Amino acid sequence: SSCTTQKQMISSTQSYSEVDVRDFGARGDGKTDDTNAFINAIDAVSKSKKILKISPGEYIIKKTLIIPKHSSITIQGVGYENAILKYTGPATRAVIEYEGGYINLNEFRITGNKLNQYGFYSEKLTYSKINSLRIFNCSAAGIAIGYGWCNSIKDCLIQECENGLEMVAGECNGLYLEHNTFLNIKSTGILFSTGNRAVKIVNCVFENIGKTGIFVNASYNVDIDNCYFENIGMEGYSFKNIDYKIKSCIISNGAGTNSIAAHAYPTNGLKVSNCFIGCYEEEFFVYSVASVGLTIENNSFNKQKVTLLGIHSNPSITMNKNVITQNNNGFLTVLKSDRNNSVRNNINFIETYNLEK
Repeated sequence: SSCTTQKQMISSTQSYSEVDVRDFGARGDGKTDDTNAFINAIDAVSKSKKILKISPGEYIIKKTLIIPKHSSITIQGVGYENAILKYTGPATRAVIEYEGGYINLNEFRITGNKLNQYGFYSEKLTYSKINSLRIFNCSAAGIAIGYGWCNSIKDCLIQECENGLEMVAGECNGLYLEHNTFLNIKSTGILFSTGNRAVKIVNCVFENIGKTGIFVNASYNVDIDNCYFENIGMEGYSFKNIDYKIKSCIISNGAGTNSIAAHAYPTNGLKVSNCFIGCYEEEFFVYSVASVGLTIENNSFNKQKVTLLGIHSNPSITMNKNVITQNNNGFLTVLKSDRNNSVRNNINFIETYNLEK
């Protein structure tokens, strides 16, 4: 793919030496204000194209660390249990903010104080890699991306935030998410704004999520594969123009806002497969409004009754080979959809029916 080719080209031209943040006066003792040391280190690395190493320690940060535009830098920790950035400052947008371009962030922790909106924020992110970060206590989201293309986020843990990962402006294309965990999230695990294309979410865990695990807004070719969902939608998601809350692991919405708009901006090519779901009674697995070419197949459900699908105005639905692994039966639910559907070989689901909500 073009994303893979470009990443290989970038990697082949980069062979940087390391500098340590302690070389700029950082103490990492959990008491000293290390903000200026990090600012100076980032400035030096952005000019020299060296790797910034974060040695073991707890580093106190009191204002946003801004990485200049097009710096193309790597920040390398030594594991998120050992290299910790602890934010203790006043209200701010993010602990680390990147003005745009290519970046690598690896193996460290960001602990907020809920006065920071995000752990990491970038208005524009391209060909970048975020690996093995642990992010706590953000008032808006652990990671937020405005727009961009060909980025990967792997092996991250986001916990105790309003949202886990948020695409805030739309058109975040070619995004690859693998082995990430979203735990004790107040609202939504992954929140997509409109117009995202070619997104793959694989081997991710969503547990104890207040409103919904994944919210897809008017996007194209989104593949959710081999993920685990448990205790999702405990509070439920409220749309503006319906009078009940949706309790669902995944919501696909054909609109640019949190309103029901069945034909405005349909999601096209959403596929959910090979997932394991611990749902509770009367929850949806997928709740979809205006999804064209929706596929739900080879998923396993473990607890009590589950409603596999709740939908409005969705042509070309495929629901095949889903199974409830315990004795409790569930429902296949079709809402106002009557064209080109394939529903077969689902095990222990007792009926297909129309729900008028």
